[in-house]
Amino acid sequence: MQAVNAFHFQPRALRQAAQALQERSVVEARDLVARRIGEGPHALEQAFRELATQRGLRLGKLAQPVRVAVTGTTVSPPLFETLVLLGRDEALARIDAALARTGG
Repeated sequence: MQAVNAFHFQPRALRQAAQALQERSVVEARDLVARRIGEGPHALEQAFRELATQRGLRLGKLAQPVRVAVTGTTVSPPLFETLVLLGRDEALARIDAALARTGG
């Protein structure tokens, strides 16, 4: 959890993603990360694509708020590889921190 304490969100990125972070689909995406991160980036991406389709969203509408939550910015290396590299605990801690800051 210490890494989250040292992690900073870009204020503008967090403001831009705040409404999306309050959507149920982002909480569902967080749950996907919890369950599927161990399967690797390709499986995680496929799971996100399936969830986006189920919710009638484009992948970017689901992935972008998660990107902001995980990286603190709107531009980053590939999201699914970043999630896997951070690992389950750190990725979830960052998503949870962003959800808490935005009321999601």
